[in-house]
Amino acid sequence: MRPLLRSVLPVNKKEPCKLPTTEDQLERRNFKAYWDGQCKDGFAYGLGRDIAISDTHHIEEIVKHNGPDSYDNQSPRVNYDFVNYKY
Repeated sequence: MRPLLRSVLPVNKKEPCKLPTTEDQLERRNFKAYWDGQCKDGFAYGLGRDIAISDTHHIEEIVKHNGPDSYDNQSPRVNYDFVNYKY
């Protein structure tokens, strides 16, 4: 079963810029999201780095978000998990 998608406002953005995330990430202690790309019409838009950090995880993605259309979770991405990655 695919996780339920939600949105979060990145802590590093001053303007409205909804970023797709999952319910399980929102439930993690001290969860924060960062987006270093553009924002358009209140949503993360274009190519950028999507960062999710909490007490239990640290994931960074290079991803292309297409505003509200990114919520299908099918956008191309390069993902790196700094906590669970095995060499």
